[in-house]
Amino acid sequence: MPISAMELEPLFMRKIKVNRGGPDAVEGVLVGIMADHFALLLPEGEVIYIVNRHVKSVTDQSDRPVHHLRQTPAVAQVPFFGDLLRALTGKTVQINRGGPEKVAGVIVGVTGPSVILKVNSEFVLVRIDHIRSLQILRNGNGQNGQVRNSRNARSRNNRGNSGKNSRNGKSRNGRNKGGRR
Repeated sequence: MPISAMELEPLFMRKIKVNRGGPDAVEGVLVGIMADHFALLLPEGEVIYIVNRHVKSVTDQSDRPVHHLRQTPAVAQVPFFGDLLRALTGKTVQINRGGPEKVAGVIVGVTGPSVILKVNSEFVLVRIDHIRSLQILRNGNGQNGQVRNSRNARSRNNRGNSGKNSRNGKSRNGRNKGGRR
């Protein structure tokens, strides 16, 4: 069962840590509580939206609420995560903080159970129910998406060379490039 908005209410404007470790662990000030997600203000001044059903634990890290923020964050006050994705159409975002499903790109649209991202020249369909967090990228450079794509390019290059042994000109099956033993 996901963490509820009612459970998060006492933590509003407090510094919290979401999840204990791993790529989904994040610390920040709880600045928005919606029906199925919430917003954290990160120390760098950016806002991240976290989907309730993927939260394993929440730790209160402050002895009192934060009353003064250096900068008041712009938090989208839409009740449901799917509506947030629709509201961010055209914005550059990062979906998930880490792991193999981390991706950055421009939201092109939302089609039922999926969001469509444009990542460089590719269109990527991401299932909404697999999105753990969403962060709007300020500069829109898609840096994280480029890292992902450079890894894919490396694996494509390796795949193209995978059957060749560069030392002796033989393929993995022991044959010469010309097909003779």
